[in-house]
Amino acid sequence: EAKRTGQAPSWMHFTDMLGVLVFPAISPDIAVPATLVMLAVVSLAASVSGLGPALLTTAIGTLGLVLINAFDPFPDADLLIAGFAIAALMIATAVGQLAAVEDRVRRRLNTVVDNLDAILWVRNPADDRFTFVNQRATTMLGWSEDEWLAPGFWLAHLHPRDVTATTETVGRAVALGIDHEVSYRFRAADGHWVHLHDRVTVSVDGAGAPTALQGMSIDVSDRVQIEHRVNQYADIVDRIDQALIVLRLEDGESDDGEEGSDDREGLALRLRAANPAAERLMRRDLYSLIGSRVEEAFPALVGSRLRDRLAGVVERGVPLRVDDLIVQPADAEQRVVTLRAFPLPDRSVAISLQDITDAVAASEALRRQALYDGLTGLP
Repeated sequence: EAKRTGQAPSWMHFTDMLGVLVFPAISPDIAVPATLVMLAVVSLAASVSGLGPALLTTAIGTLGLVLINAFDPFPDADLLIAGFAIAALMIATAVGQLAAVEDRVRRRLNTVVDNLDAILWVRNPADDRFTFVNQRATTMLGWSEDEWLAPGFWLAHLHPRDVTATTETVGRAVALGIDHEVSYRFRAADGHWVHLHDRVTVSVDGAGAPTALQGMSIDVSDRVQIEHRVNQYADIVDRIDQALIVLRLEDGESDDGEEGSDDREGLALRLRAANPAAERLMRRDLYSLIGSRVEEAFPALVGSRLRDRLAGVVERGVPLRVDDLIVQPADAEQRVVTLRAFPLPDRSVAISLQDITDAVAASEALRRQALYDGLTGLP
C-alpha cells in the first residue's frame, strides 16, 4: 500500500522524532533549533499520515523534551516545552485536517481509477517500462502489478504478428510527440489473446522531448469478433446470387423538405441497402440511390399495391410472398421473380427476389409439349 499510495508508514515519523531528540539530549544549548526541526517532523507526519500519527508524534516529542529537561535542564525550559506543545498541536490539527480531506479525495480517485473498465497506465518512453498501472490491469489480463512493472513486459506479450506494426506506430507518434491510438493483440496470463485498443497521450518537456506515455487500454475483443462476423455475413450477402434489398419505413417528408401528400398515412419507404445481385437483376446502379424513396429506385412501384403491401410488412410484422412477379429491368427483357419480404428491426423490411424466369419458361415448354401435338401444333 505504501508503494502504491506513496505514503510513508507511521513508525517512520516516530523514529524521526526520537532521532531529533538525541541532539538536545547531547547538548541542551541546541534545544531551540532542535525544537524547530521537531515541529517540521510533526508537520510532515500530519501531511503524510494524518492527524492521528501527528498527535502521537507531538506527544513523543513533548514527553522527550520533559524527560531530557529532567536530567539536564534547558534554558527557559517551561517556555520552550509549552511553546513546542502548543505549536505542534496547532500544526497537527490544521495540517492533519487538510491531509484528511486530501486522503478522502485520493481514495475516491483511486476507487474510480480502479473500477474503470479499462487499464490506465503510465510508461517511460526511454526504456518502454510501465511505471504505473491501475488494478484493472491485474483483473483484466491476470498479470500481477510487479509483472506489469518489470522491464520489457509490454513488448514481450505483444502478439508476434502485431509487434512490427504496433511498435512502428507508437515509435513515430512518440518521436513527433503527438497523441495516438493503436490496436493490437496482447497475451493474458492464461495464454489467450486479448484485443486491446490504446489511447495514448505523450507528455513532453520544454524542449519537446517525450517524458512519459499516459494511456488507456480498452478490451475490444467482443467488438472485433462482432465486426468479423458482420464482415463475413456482408461478404456472403455480396456474393450470393440472389437479389437482396432492405427498405425502411420513415416519415413521408420529401427530399426538398416538403411533406409528401401521396404517401400512405404520411409515411415513405426508402431504400437502405441492396446487394450486387439486385443491381444485376434491375440493370441499374442502386447504391447511388440509397436513401431515395422506393418509387425513385423502382419506378414500377408508383401507384402499385405492392408498395403498400411492403409497408404493411413493417407495420404488422407479417411476412409476405408474391409468386410470378414480373420485373422489367432497364433496357432488358422482363424477368419473372418470386418476392419474399420479412420484417426487420428499426421499422425495416428485407426483400429477396429469386429469378425464376428460366424455370417458368421450362415449365411452359413442358406444358405445351404435354397439351399440344408436336407435328401439327394443335391441341
